[in-house]
Amino acid sequence: MPGAEVRAVYDGVVAGIYWGDRSGRWYSAGTFNPGNYPLSVVILEHQGVPGISTNKVYTVYQHMANDDTRESYVAQGLAVGQTVRQNDVIGRQGNWRYYPENAPVTHLHFEVAYKPDTYTLPDRITVDPMPYLIGGGQSACSGAPINSGAPPALKILRPSRANPIDVGTPASPSKFTIEIAYAGSASLQDVTVTVGGKPATIINMTPTRYAMEVQAPPQTGSGRYDLTVSIKGATATEAGAVSYNGVSNANVILTLDRSGSMSTDNKMPAAHNAARQFVDLMQVGDGVGVVGFDDRETTAFPLTMITDPPPLSSMIFADTMESGTGKWIPDPPWGLTSVAYRGSAAWTDSPAGNYANNANSVLAIADPIVLPASLTTPALSFWHRYDIENYFDYGRVEVSTDNGATWQSLAAYTGANTTWSRAVIDLSPYRGQTIRLRFRLTTNAYLTRDGWYIDDVTVGPKWVDARAGAIAAIGTLTPRGSTSIGSGLQRSQQLLSASAPGRTRAIVLLSDGQENTAPYVSDVLPQIRASQITVHTIGLGTDADQQLMLSIAAQTGGTYNYAPRPDQLASIYNTISGAVSNRQTLITTDGTIAAGATATRDVTVDSSVSEATFWVSWTNAGAGVTFSLQTPGGTTIDAASAAANDDIDYVGGSTYAYYRVRAPTLTPGVWRILLSRAAVSSAIIIDEPTVATSDPLVERPADGFVEPEHDVTPDSPPDPAERVIEPEPVAQPTPAEHVIEPEPVAQLAATGDEPFVARVLARASLTMGFYLGKMAYLTTEPMTCIVTLADNVPITGATVVLTVTLPGQPVALTLPLYDDGRHGDGAAGDGVYATTFIGPFTPGTATFSVIASGRSSASEPFIRQGELSTYIATNPDPYTFVHLPLVVR
Repeated sequence: MPGAEVRAVYDGVVAGIYWGDRSGRWYSAGTFNPGNYPLSVVILEHQGVPGISTNKVYTVYQHMANDDTRESYVAQGLAVGQTVRQNDVIGRQGNWRYYPENAPVTHLHFEVAYKPDTYTLPDRITVDPMPYLIGGGQSACSGAPINSGAPPALKILRPSRANPIDVGTPASPSKFTIEIAYAGSASLQDVTVTVGGKPATIINMTPTRYAMEVQAPPQTGSGRYDLTVSIKGATATEAGAVSYNGVSNANVILTLDRSGSMSTDNKMPAAHNAARQFVDLMQVGDGVGVVGFDDRETTAFPLTMITDPPPLSSMIFADTMESGTGKWIPDPPWGLTSVAYRGSAAWTDSPAGNYANNANSVLAIADPIVLPASLTTPALSFWHRYDIENYFDYGRVEVSTDNGATWQSLAAYTGANTTWSRAVIDLSPYRGQTIRLRFRLTTNAYLTRDGWYIDDVTVGPKWVDARAGAIAAIGTLTPRGSTSIGSGLQRSQQLLSASAPGRTRAIVLLSDGQENTAPYVSDVLPQIRASQITVHTIGLGTDADQQLMLSIAAQTGGTYNYAPRPDQLASIYNTISGAVSNRQTLITTDGTIAAGATATRDVTVDSSVSEATFWVSWTNAGAGVTFSLQTPGGTTIDAASAAANDDIDYVGGSTYAYYRVRAPTLTPGVWRILLSRAAVSSAIIIDEPTVATSDPLVERPADGFVEPEHDVTPDSPPDPAERVIEPEPVAQPTPAEHVIEPEPVAQLAATGDEPFVARVLARASLTMGFYLGKMAYLTTEPMTCIVTLADNVPITGATVVLTVTLPGQPVALTLPLYDDGRHGDGAAGDGVYATTFIGPFTPGTATFSVIASGRSSASEPFIRQGELSTYIATNPDPYTFVHLPLVVR
C-alpha cells in the first residue's frame, strides 16, 4: 500500500511535530530530514471532542516495518498552530509490507495521553508497547524509550503529599508501594529511591506501570519524610509523602446514587446494606461521611472521626444486665430475658409474651444519680427494640429531680422498631442536680404487642458514635430525581479537602445510570485530581455508565468495580474496604448452606499476618445464620468469647458478621470459618449490627440525642408537645436527632439454600500486588495482567493462576502467570508474574481474579488473592486504538 494516508482521528490544533529514530530519540521537524527516519509523530492539542477532557494531548504514532521511508512524511503544509479536523490527511507512509521472517509489521498507534501542565511539550510523549498490526499478523512494538534528548518525564503518582502512606515506627518501618509515571523505559537497576534522604531498598518493580515494592529505611524520629525517585537522570520528589507515625487511618466519603432508577430491582436496600457493612469495617481513627446525589447532592452525614467510647470508669451508672437485677427496681411483670442486644440478658416489660391491656409498669434505676456540674455533656444511653401499638401505647423515658415525687418525660416511643438501636438522651439541663431515671410502659384497653426490650444502659459523658451516625444516615437516602454524579463527587471532594491533612483520602462512588444533570463528572474531576483524592467506583446494573466509572477510577488512582446484580454489592464494598485500608486478601469464597446444616471454609494464616478480619455475608435477614471461628489449636471463637478477649472484635448484623482478630490470639496455621443455620429460620430481623469488643459498652448504631421535654402525668395520653419517636417517617439526620431506619421491619423465614460469601482481609508484610498493563483496553488490544509477590525479598517459584470473566463469554478463562522473563513480566525470577492474552474481545466490563500460593522466603506456606475490573471499549477504527493514560497527575 505505497503512499497510504495517515488521517486525524480527532479535531484539534497541531501543538508540535516531532520525528524519532530507531534509537528512541526525538527531534523537532526542523532539526533534520524526516525522510531518513522510520518513525514520525504529530501531537494534536484537543479542542472540544465530546466526552473527552480538554486537558489531553492526542498523539499519532507511525511505526514503519521496513527501511523504505522515502514516502514517510508529514503532509505538506501541516504546521504548528494549524487546525486539524477529523479525517484530515496529516501524513503519508511508504510501503506497508509484512515480513514474516522479521516482524514487526507496519501499524499505527493512536494514543490518548494526559497533559500535565508542568511538563514541556517534548516530555509529554509516551510509548505504548501494545501491538495492533495493519493488514494482519501480530507482533509487539519494541517499546524503545521516546524522549526529546532531555530526561523523560517522571512523576510520583502515589504516595503523595496529599495522600501519604504510613510505614509504621521509625525504628522498624514496613514496606510500601510506589507508583510512578515515566515516559521512558527502565529496569529495576535504573531506579533509586530515597526517603528523607536515606536509601530505600527496591524489592521488585512491574515492567510497564512501574509499581515498586520498597522497604522503607529507618529514621531517627516520627513524622513525615520526603520521597524521591530517580531514573536515568530524571528525578521527582513528593514532600512529606511517607509517614513514620505508626497510624494508618483514612478519611472516606461514601457517595451513593439516590436517583429514581435506584428504586428498582432492590438496588437501594442492597446499597444501604453494603454501605453499612463498609462503615462497620472501618476502624477507630478513620473518618467517615455520607453523601447522596440525584439531581443535586445531599450531605447525609458530615465527615466525622470514629472514636472509642468513653471508658467505664468515666460512667456514673452502667449496667449490661449480665449481673442480675441488683441495680434496678422493676414493677411486675418487668423481668430479664435472653433476647438481648449483646450477651444473655436484657430487660423487657413482658417476659412471658405480649404485654397486657391497661398496663402502667415501671423499670427504675434503684439509686439516685448525681450529675456533677463539671460534667459538660451528660447523657443517658441505652440500646432498645420495641413493638408497641402505634399511637395508642407508649414506652417513655422519664426523669425526676425531687426523688420521684414528680416525673418529666424525656422521650416516648411507639410503633414497631424490631431493630436494636442506640438511643442517647441529653441530660445537660440537669447538671449539678441529683436525679432519678425510669422506663415506663403505658397501654390502653385494646390490642397488645410484644413490648419493649432495654439493654446496656449508661449515664455519663455524651459520646457521638460516628459509625452509628453514618449507618443511620445511609438509611435516609431514598430514590428520587435525575442523576448528577458530578454533584456528589464535588461535595465529597469539598468535605475531604476541608479535613485535616496527612491521611489517606478516598471517595467510594456508586451509580447505576448515566449522568444527565449538571454538574457533570468532567466539570469536577480536575479539582478531584488536583486534590489527589482517590475515587473507587462501582457501576451497578447493566444501565450503569461503566466506561465513565472506569475513567473516574483510572484518573484518580482508584479501583473500578462492576456489580451486574445488587446482591454483589456487599462483596464489592468489602473489596474496596481492603483497598482503602491497605489490607491483603487471604481468601474469597462463596457457597450455600441449607437449613439445619453447617458449612466450613479453611484459610491459611501465615506468620506475616498481624491482624485478620474474617467476614461473612449472606442474603436473607431471616436465614438464621450463625458465624464462628476455629483456631489452628481447635478453640472455638464466637460472639460471647470475643467480648471477653482484648484481641478480638465482633460485629454482627442481619446479613453479615465479622471477627477482627489480632496477635497474639491470631496465630499462624489453618483457621476455619464455621457457618451454621437454624433448622427453622427466624421471622424477626435484627437489622442493625450487634457489637462485642473488649469494652462491654461499645455502642452501635442509630445515634442521636433527644432533648428534655415537659411534665407528663402517668396515665395521660401524650401531649402534642411531647417528644414521641416513631419508626416512620425517617427524617434527615443531624448530630442532635434520633433516626430509626424503617427498612426492613420483618421478613418471612427464608427457605431453601442460603447463599453466602466469605472473605478474609489481613494486615501482612507478605504482600501481593495485582495490576493490569493499563487501566482501559479496546476490543482489538491484547490484555496483560501482572502480579508481584514479596516479603522482605521477591518471592519466586509461586503458583499464580488468573481467572478472567470476559463480556459476552459464559465460561471464565483460566490462565497461569509466569516469572520467566518471556511473558511481559520483566526479568526472570524477580517475583513479578505476568501473562498476556489476545482478543478480539466483546465490549463491556471484564473482571479478573488471581490466586497466588507458594512459600515465603522462610519456607512458610501462604496464599493471597486479588480482584480487578476494566472496561473494554469498542475500537472506533479497526486500525487504531485510543486509551486513557495510567493515572498521570
